[in-house]
Amino acid sequence: MIHRVLLAVDDSADSLAAARLAVDLAARHGHLLRAVHVSADGALDEALRTASARPGVGTRRGRSEAAVLARVQRLAEEAGATVEVALLHGEVARVLLQEARRFGADLVVVGKSTRATYGEPYVGTVTRHVLEFSEQPVLVVPPLPHRGRPDGGERRR
Repeated sequence: MIHRVLLAVDDSADSLAAARLAVDLAARHGHLLRAVHVSADGALDEALRTASARPGVGTRRGRSEAAVLARVQRLAEEAGATVEVALLHGEVARVLLQEARRFGADLVVVGKSTRATYGEPYVGTVTRHVLEFSEQPVLVVPPLPHRGRPDGGERRR
């Protein structure tokens, strides 16, 4: 039986599709939802500081991460779901697996990337690692179909 759902989010459209589904599940069935964003070990912050002449790039990135979590929290509250949010730090897949155990998750929800390789479906390395090593069931949510074409495909420009 599912009581606790761990949702991994970032600022992608794929993640938003997963968030909407997880929020819907939590609201309909009374699950406790915990939405987490994992900020990778500061490596990106350091790269941004090095590459940018603008001060405060890392601070803006932190506000962006908080905004992602705030959006999920708002979606959940509007749907009537009980939600917790957390910004975590470290190697993404490892931290997600640790958090799933610590939280006592019955289900882990992640978004599936829209990227494809050589016409084959693409599952990112983080998702693949979580699928392989998770002690809980993992729901990989496909992206929402593009509304511009009947087949859901992307428009070419």
